[in-house]
Amino acid sequence: MRYLPFVELTLILAIDGMQPDVGHEVLWVIREVLSGEILYEADRYAKKELKKRVRGVRQIERTGSQEPDNGMNEVVAGYCQAVRAALTDDGHPPLDASGLTLQQRLSAIDHSLEQMAQKGIYPSP
Repeated sequence: MRYLPFVELTLILAIDGMQPDVGHEVLWVIREVLSGEILYEADRYAKKELKKRVRGVRQIERTGSQEPDNGMNEVVAGYCQAVRAALTDDGHPPLDASGLTLQQRLSAIDHSLEQMAQKGIYPSP
């Protein structure tokens, strides 16, 4: 997403209902009315791509717990837990863009890891 230095006036249409073929899945359609751009699907795709990038968190956590306790096990476990919590928090769709929330939380975790690496507390991510 890009930062806009001014406020754009837009009209957003949100429709909810049931999937016609499935019957039990909720269908959300969020569309910017003037351009016709579907907003919710773009967020869903972004979230899926972010989840692909952070696969393997459970394996990192297991590896850390099997190593001798050197004080870093708790730190690694805490970061892994934060990543897993960010992945499972879907917010309140459709108007709460969970993909953006996930990106913000993962960026904060990455920034924290970079700060630890700069201080020499933990190796570079």
